[in-house]
Amino acid sequence: MRLKDSVVVIAGAGRGIGRVIALAFAAEGAAGALAGAVAVRADVTRSGDMRALVEQTLRDLGRLDGLVTCAGLGTPGLPSDQDEALRTPVPQRRMIEPEEIANVAVFLALPESAGITGQALNVDGGFVMS
Repeated sequence: MRLKDSVVVIAGAGRGIGRVIALAFAAEGAAGALAGAVAVRADVTRSGDMRALVEQTLRDLGRLDGLVTCAGLGTPGLPSDQDEALRTPVPQRRMIEPEEIANVAVFLALPESAGITGQALNVDGGFVMS
């Protein structure tokens, strides 16, 4: 339980990759919105909604140690299914599983990743490089 008692908000935790990320944080002991302690409807494209989400978390839990924004905003140009992706020369020759993305999100919340700041990490098996 590497994140025991950490308070983490995960926007988009209701389904898909966000849900898998929330479960990964919960498995590591994180508390907060992902565990249902705070329930706020928020649209990550609206700064006011995100501000309200953070403020509610601070009121209810007293602090905020991490914030993951994982919402399906739609990304044009990405393959719609795995078969199409496999026809593209991707180094790993497969689509990345949601758990692999969740593992990276958890790692970034750990003290071991403290030296990583201001980076865009593409967790895609090399898709962006190809």
